[in-house]
Amino acid sequence: MRSPHPIISQYWFCLQGQHALASSRVHNFRTQANTLAFLPAGCDVYSESEAGGEYLKFSIGNVNFPLVHHHPINGIHHTNTVRAAYALRRMLLCQSPVDSFEIDELVARFTRYFRSNEPTSGLPNHRFSISRKRFIEDFIEARLPEKLTVKILANACQLSEAYFARRFKSTFTLSPHEYVIERRIARARTALQQDRQSLIDIAIDCGFSSHAHMSCVFQQRLGISPSSLR
Repeated sequence: MRSPHPIISQYWFCLQGQHALASSRVHNFRTQANTLAFLPAGCDVYSESEAGGEYLKFSIGNVNFPLVHHHPINGIHHTNTVRAAYALRRMLLCQSPVDSFEIDELVARFTRYFRSNEPTSGLPNHRFSISRKRFIEDFIEARLPEKLTVKILANACQLSEAYFARRFKSTFTLSPHEYVIERRIARARTALQQDRQSLIDIAIDCGFSSHAHMSCVFQQRLGISPSSLR
């Protein structure tokens, strides 16, 4: 796909697969949740992942970002843009009419970030290392149906709860609780699309305490019920 305007992508979940940006060379990739990528206008993009995932992608016209005129910039973390992206996702999934002025304001958060900051893909030292981050991701995925707390996660990393929580937020842009909820939503959405399990079975398999709990979280985070999404 090719766009005449710069493109910002928001990666929702931990993705792994193959991609190519402005090149015919395909590379393996693994990207963490809530990562921004900025692609210059006209940039060819290819991305494929058997593990699934979600992108929020849109084009921005009539803007001038000199830092990214020629090369893609990936791996950007910014809390306000993540919050804006989650709000946009909820609007897009909700079947009720949306306020165009509110959408314009949310999109403006992305453009304000790139106008006022020089993006960088380097990870500052207050984030987890790549190997530690992958360990945490895999640990959560393997135990998603179980009860997960900050204490359990911190103990798995042999860190204090406070220290773990701070580094987790810096690394994933979400708190441990928010990240686990988003992973449970992601697994439930996949199950709703791929099989005909009962809603209560899907809820339990994904770590929700009940069908009612899953429905409440879906309404709060996505603006739509699991049955409507199915």
